[in-house]
Amino acid sequence: MISSLTGTISAVKPDSAVVTISGFGLKVFMPASTLQKIRVSESHTFHTSLQVREDSLTLFGFLNDGELSLFEQLLGVSGVGPKSALAVVSKLSPAEIVSAVQSEDDSVFKKVNGIGPKTAKLIVVALGGRVNNLGFDNHSDRSADILNAVTALGFSSTQVYEALNRLNLSDLSASDAIRLVLSSLAKK
Repeated sequence: MISSLTGTISAVKPDSAVVTISGFGLKVFMPASTLQKIRVSESHTFHTSLQVREDSLTLFGFLNDGELSLFEQLLGVSGVGPKSALAVVSKLSPAEIVSAVQSEDDSVFKKVNGIGPKTAKLIVVALGGRVNNLGFDNHSDRSADILNAVTALGFSSTQVYEALNRLNLSDLSASDAIRLVLSSLAKK
């Protein structure tokens, strides 16, 4: 399996990019948010998921491990294939997905091309028990503690999820991380 790759972007297309590694160009499908952040000639590391089918090998890449985790959890939902999972991650932020699952609002998923009413409901049900693990890098338990502390002060979970995904809190103590999140939210 290919779990990550580092290379230079040689082309950016509407749904993918070509990443050149030692002279080999790999077509990597990516969410829209990732494609907007990368530029030709830049070097990046991507967390990847290799999907093997009878007639193809398809590589999906993400800038952070949280998006990859979300993508792979969506693949576990009946009726959601790699292209549909990528469409969900492209259209909705991790915060929007978590909020929709927590509030059991399947209408959010119906807005994604390729996701019908039945599949939208299945996504909400299937991800319901795992919602605290969505959209975070490798510190979901700590992030859940920060989320609980900051939402107790009156901020919405969507605002807090967005701040957690935007900020680098890995080297901070829990109290310093909470202060940084609060400071970030106060500026908005």
